[in-house]
Amino acid sequence: MKIRPAACIIKNNKILLMRYKYGGVDVYNLPGGNLEFGEYMTKCIEREMMEELNLKVNVGDILLFGEMKARDKTENILHFVFKTEIAEGEPVINKNETSALEIVWIKIEELPKLQMYPMVGQQLLNKINDPTYDTFIGEIHQVWY
Repeated sequence: MKIRPAACIIKNNKILLMRYKYGGVDVYNLPGGNLEFGEYMTKCIEREMMEELNLKVNVGDILLFGEMKARDKTENILHFVFKTEIAEGEPVINKNETSALEIVWIKIEELPKLQMYPMVGQQLLNKINDPTYDTFIGEIHQVWY
C-alpha cells in the first residue's frame, strides 16, 4: 500500500493546487507526494513542499484521509490531507521535481467542480466549512485520464 500525504494550504479563501494535463483534461492536485521508507508523513510534506515548490511549511492536523485503488488496481493508496501553512517563501514550481504545469490558487468553493487527484474536492470543502465533518472519508472514487 502506498501512503500519500498532501498539504491543504489556504490563503485569502483560496487553496493552493498544482495543475497537470492528462488526456487533454486539466487535473488538479494538492501538493504532496509518496512517503519514503522510514519517513513520517509530516516530514514528507515538508520535504515535498521544499523540493517541488521551494516552500518551508508548518504542518498541522489531519483534515481528511481515505483510500483508493491505484490506476492499475495492483495496490491501494492511502491519501492523507493535512492542514498546512506557509512558513517561508512563495510557491514556485521546480520542473526538476514535478510535471505540474503551474501553481494555481482556486476559490475553495470551486473545489467540487474540479477534476482532482485525489478526488476529494467536495469532502475537503465540507471539512473546511464544518470542522466536525468526518475525517475518514472511506473509499475515494478516482477518475483516471
